[in-house]
Amino acid sequence: MRKYCLLVIIFMVYTGMMLCGCGGGARDVPTPSQALIGSWKPANPGGAFIYFSPDTATYVPAKGGKSIAVHYEIVEENTGEFWVKLRYGDSGAGEEPFLIKFSGDRNRFYLYPSSAPEVLEYTYVNDRETP
Repeated sequence: MRKYCLLVIIFMVYTGMMLCGCGGGARDVPTPSQALIGSWKPANPGGAFIYFSPDTATYVPAKGGKSIAVHYEIVEENTGEFWVKLRYGDSGAGEEPFLIKFSGDRNRFYLYPSSAPEVLEYTYVNDRETP
């Protein structure tokens, strides 16, 4: 009888999670530029939170400080490999664009800045576009 009750409880919890979307599954976004929109937290220590809207990236330091908003443009997008290249509005046309590659479930991205030696990893938080 105890096993039966335990199975019923597990089934109810699992069903509740599936109905409310709390299962932590993949994000359903058709393009990398759409997957980018929202708020992202840094996996790397000392990184900044990033809030992406369709044309602006707002950086908020994790340890306090002043946020900065920067306009960007998408210069290339690959839906097959699910990556996007973007260039900030204040950077010159000769500057190498940033490469952002998404994980298979679209809940993480890896930022390859042209000026930094390390890859920066970010985790999706929610669809908020501003801090």
